[in-house]
Amino acid sequence: MRILCSFAGGAGHLLPQLPILTAARDAGHRVDVCGRAPAVQVLPPGLADEVRVRNVVRADAGGTIAPIAETTREHERAVIGRHFAGGVARRSAEEVGALLADRPADVVLCDEVDFGARLAAERAGVPCAVVGVIASGAIVQCEIVAGPLAALRSELGLDADPDAARITGELWLSPFPPAFRDPAFPLPEGALSIGPASMSGSAPAPVADDSDRPLVYATLGTEFNIESGDLFSRILAALGRLPIRAVLTVGGDLDPAGFDAPANVRVERFLDTSALLAGCAAVLSHGGSGTVMSAIAHALPQLVVPMGADQPFTADRVEALGIGRRADAVRSTPGTSRTRSRWSSPTTACAPGQGAPRRLGPGAGTRGRGAGAGAPRVGARRAPVG
Repeated sequence: MRILCSFAGGAGHLLPQLPILTAARDAGHRVDVCGRAPAVQVLPPGLADEVRVRNVVRADAGGTIAPIAETTREHERAVIGRHFAGGVARRSAEEVGALLADRPADVVLCDEVDFGARLAAERAGVPCAVVGVIASGAIVQCEIVAGPLAALRSELGLDADPDAARITGELWLSPFPPAFRDPAFPLPEGALSIGPASMSGSAPAPVADDSDRPLVYATLGTEFNIESGDLFSRILAALGRLPIRAVLTVGGDLDPAGFDAPANVRVERFLDTSALLAGCAAVLSHGGSGTVMSAIAHALPQLVVPMGADQPFTADRVEALGIGRRADAVRSTPGTSRTRSRWSSPTTACAPGQGAPRRLGPGAGTRGRGAGAGAPRVGARRAPVG
């Protein structure tokens, strides 16, 4: 069997698919991958038989950090319609369609905002499995993507789908705890939960020292890291004031040597977070779904500084579930009285074994509702209560 995997975003859109691809490869199936150039670096050696790279130019690839921009939830939802259901979907439909014409596949596997891959699979008559990459489920709304996708469906000669009811594919796979998802945006009917993936890198995990200072992991991910303004500097200043050890990862676009890190902070491009988090006491992050899920898996308290995309929605759930706090990525500094407690907590109140949040089990917080029969499809919002 041949599986064609496609993803529309960065590494966070590929990582949740890796457990499925690994299982397929171990079972003797062929695995081909199509996606953005920087993100394919997270593919384990030998996993894919063929990798087709999309040369998408990032905003900056020269090691310079662009100013941080304020955003709104409405803006980030509009980006899904304008960007992912627009130009990105069109390019993906063309590329995946060409790959399917050149070498037929038995299954197309794609991330939830790779709408073009889904349309290409439909056009080729190939079943498509969709892997969720947005933990909150709150940013993709059918009414926002329906228009752009209707135009693309018409160009591809596909039947009309005015309500975007087919964006869930034949099968929806969720790598996130059901309790984390915003209850206003339930999983699609028939969705299956799968185990999460963790980010691994080439750098070793930090070597523990003889001190009893707790270890904190900090990151701004691999996408918004170059659009973060002076946020790295503010994070380093905050960590330097605390009686802790810390590790900050800055991504492949930035040089760790270019950061003025305090003595208690180590800066790396990437780390094997699965090994790192086992010895951590807290996580400070941008609120990427993968990072937040990794912290949850290790029952670690979190401080989230969302900058854009699905991060504000993820931060909403972190606070609502009582598993962490949020800080304003644009305005917060460690020195102001208004934000000092958020920068220092949970990091200073997190000695190993203390202050850890409750674990989110498979059924926790679902109130008897799940992704079974009768659950609304993705993007179908319930009426507000009260």
